[in-house]
Amino acid sequence: KKLDGPVQQVTEAKGGGSQWNQAGTYEEKGMMKWVTDSTKLALSGLKFDLPNGSGGSLNTIGVSNIKGDASISISRGKRRHLLDVSFEVEFEGRVGDSTGKGKLLFT
Repeated sequence: KKLDGPVQQVTEAKGGGSQWNQAGTYEEKGMMKWVTDSTKLALSGLKFDLPNGSGGSLNTIGVSNIKGDASISISRGKRRHLLDVSFEVEFEGRVGDSTGKGKLLFT
């Protein structure tokens, strides 16, 4: 049997929270997977040429050991972005005929 009736309009929740949370009470969404994926995508495969005509360069190889907390919380209609992460960026360097590898630790 076909249902005919008014279609409810979807209204945006206060503070950008979930539709079910119209009162704007506390809500939290974990974002660590997004931070991990975005950090690896943004920092892998970068190349920096060294200044002063030395012909040297630094190349990022990858990102590893991403740890910490990342979340978006909404409380009383206010959105808060919380980020506390650490990670390592592996790189290769070259100046003339000399090469080397290293890691930058971000904490």
